[in-house]
Amino acid sequence: TTGNYGLTLSCGASLPTPTPTPTPTPAYSSGISDTCATPRSLNCGNTVYASISTATATDPDSLNDGFVDQWYVLTGPAKRASVSTCNGFTNFNTFVEIFTGGCAGLQRLAYNDNDAGCSLGGGASNVSWDAFFGIQYRIRVRPSSVSTTTGNYGLTLRCGASLPTPTPTPTPSPTPTYSAGIEDTCAAPRALSCGTTVYASISSATATDPDSLNDGIPDQWYTLTG
Repeated sequence: TTGNYGLTLSCGASLPTPTPTPTPTPAYSSGISDTCATPRSLNCGNTVYASISTATATDPDSLNDGFVDQWYVLTGPAKRASVSTCNGFTNFNTFVEIFTGGCAGLQRLAYNDNDAGCSLGGGASNVSWDAFFGIQYRIRVRPSSVSTTTGNYGLTLRCGASLPTPTPTPTPSPTPTYSAGIEDTCAAPRALSCGTTVYASISSATATDPDSLNDGIPDQWYTLTG
């Protein structure tokens, strides 16, 4: 429980500072289209890397706004969908739009210029919408300024929760058409055959019964040949 000791810590030459591993440059995606008529197809979870430097202002007549742009399409998966350019590859102020309808009559469903929730600085875009099953949604990526004609971007499509199945609208029952030729005498009944349905009203019937009944009740008569 007693004793003395000396403890010496020696340090040698400084170690070299490690070189950080560079972030790989993503490869540009092929098949990006700058026309509405031939958009690049996207699926949930896809990310594409593209450059607007090769895009043109070839817009459908319904837009004709002079912006260079590139087009994508999503066939609705019945889920909440979102597209975002918030990533380290995007280097210009993007503007993303979602359309339905054909190229000659596009209807803008949603859009975003600057995503306030993007931590990589201003200029990125993020759009969310309900992508109903089977509907085609065209996605347009363009710059915010018509004077911008160069730049790179990454576009990610994410799909969230499934949308509820819509309750079908019940088909109203048709109002039946009253059948003609209904007879209120036993002597001249309306002929029926298997599977026949007639719609009638006793409002026009009388109490003209054969002597064998003579009960005063208005009635209508039918006959079936066996």
